[in-house]
Amino acid sequence: MLLEKKWETYEEVTKQLLSDVRDYLGLSRVEEKQKVRGLSETEWEVDVLAYNVDGGKLVLVECKHRSKAALPQDSLAGFAYKIKDTNADHGIIVTTIGLQEGADKIAKAEKITVIKLDYNSTSDNYIAQIANQIFVKRTDNVRLVESFKAELYDSNGTLKDKRIAGDTEAGPLAPAT
Repeated sequence: MLLEKKWETYEEVTKQLLSDVRDYLGLSRVEEKQKVRGLSETEWEVDVLAYNVDGGKLVLVECKHRSKAALPQDSLAGFAYKIKDTNADHGIIVTTIGLQEGADKIAKAEKITVIKLDYNSTSDNYIAQIANQIFVKRTDNVRLVESFKAELYDSNGTLKDKRIAGDTEAGPLAPAT
């Protein structure tokens, strides 16, 4: 039996993450890899396909599972063209490392959402950064050693609880004030 390729697992984790935070991102549904025909008659393979809540317009998701170099501007420029050619509402780039300076400029100019998803993430255990928000999904215990703010969301993305732990290795999280 062949081991699953890391990038295939990363795409599955991305799909799970986007499903978990779809309300936060304004998505109505998230689907697996598929091909989408562009205005140029080109068929584009999309790692994860999503639809926004405002009319169900297409949102393209590109996954870049890398261990070393940040994404270069050419990679984002190609993705920006794919978004335009498919007449998608916008795009989401999911990467382990982040973007080089030129790629970051393109992402901002083309309104591409950037998500950093940890290299070793699984569908049950991940940590992701979207803008200035951190999303964590853990199926085991987490030990806190510094001050920490946690927000608990249900599967619909509704905030259920906020907690804060102090500077010590305290027990349970204290309710936020």
